[in-house]
Amino acid sequence: AGSELWGFVPAEFFPKLKRLRDNSPGISGTNKRPYFADGPIGVYQKDVNGDGRLVATDGDKVHLYIGMRRGGRFLYALDVSDPQAPRLMWKKSSSDPGFTELGMTWSEPKLARIRAHGNPVLIMGAGYDANQDIDPTTLADTMGRGIVVLDAITGAPLWQAGPMPSGATHNLVVAAMTHSIPSDVTILDRNGDGYIDRIYVGDTGGNLWRGDL
Repeated sequence: AGSELWGFVPAEFFPKLKRLRDNSPGISGTNKRPYFADGPIGVYQKDVNGDGRLVATDGDKVHLYIGMRRGGRFLYALDVSDPQAPRLMWKKSSSDPGFTELGMTWSEPKLARIRAHGNPVLIMGAGYDANQDIDPTTLADTMGRGIVVLDAITGAPLWQAGPMPSGATHNLVVAAMTHSIPSDVTILDRNGDGYIDRIYVGDTGGNLWRGDL
């Protein structure tokens, strides 16, 4: 009927709620606009019996992967298979091993299957660096410079490419990746077998990257 079943506010945003309630301080050059869960949402759906209906008691699955955009450098995964009882699956942030390069999570976590891994995966750009707001010609990006692949069920970093990747199962050093990648990754299954073969993504320096999976 369109009525709200539940709501979710990440704990990182709790300190911002009082400012909204008080409507003070106002937005200014000193007091910036507060951002919350402002980013893209990736969706995983699994219809176990193929009946076209997503029902938790049938074993069907629906997972949400929530980016924050300017809200922060973290990513949440929620299991909403039962809309009456959503639950937190995992959270990953720039303070976690394998995520130190993570910038503001602008890039949509794209759900995909790859031959190298049993679980579904998330493929995304490593994020946005706010240095781009100031003067990208003089301030070098220090975060978001890469592409990451995560296990969609556990959140574990499986693979990443960038100038200084670390902490993932596989880390590929690409020294030329010097600009942040907030854009969505395009994924391509060339032969229709259900597994991703290629990925394409642009960075904030005007470069286009291709990955062969």
